[in-house]
Amino acid sequence: NEDGIADMSQSVLKSLKTIVGNAQMGISIEDSTTVAEIMTAEAVDPAILGNSAPMPAEMPYGLMSFTLKLKPGEEEAEVRVIFSEPVSGVKKWYKYNAKNNNGPWEDYSDLGFVSFGTTSSGNAVALLRLKDGGYGDADGVLNGYIVDPGGLAIFSQETDTGSDASSSGSPGGGAGGCFIGTALSSEMNIGTCFLFW
Repeated sequence: NEDGIADMSQSVLKSLKTIVGNAQMGISIEDSTTVAEIMTAEAVDPAILGNSAPMPAEMPYGLMSFTLKLKPGEEEAEVRVIFSEPVSGVKKWYKYNAKNNNGPWEDYSDLGFVSFGTTSSGNAVALLRLKDGGYGDADGVLNGYIVDPGGLAIFSQETDTGSDASSSGSPGGGAGGCFIGTALSSEMNIGTCFLFW
């Protein structure tokens, strides 16, 4: 965010190199009123998790696993995941949870808690909505922390199974400038700034 402090040393944003491909991705809570800090963020290679169904065939950036600490009394969170390049194809967000009875891979887009858009430069952005102990929280415990391993999956129009991953829900946000300065959609504004290296 060009404030002179390394992104990975900050509590409101983290940016890192993808473990798959040659790109960067970042997570931001700069506009959040419910999250106190991003405690951890790391890139994960999905290949080490096994390829049990329904793992998507194309995850060009691998996964981002992060842990959020919520403010006292809060249960929900919104975070933005920003990629350093455009992404074509049908975008979906897949979450990994080894404890899931229906298999470890889940299409989070189908649940209506993720929206996709682009930055002013055309780069991909995902807005995730999460709930402590509920949707999107891999530890499944109401404990003030949200644990979220997930990643961007790409499908061609021909192989997509039908859900519209381009927009779901209508979360709001603030306006802003620098690296990201335009709306994700008519309903979802970006106010987050990232400096990728």
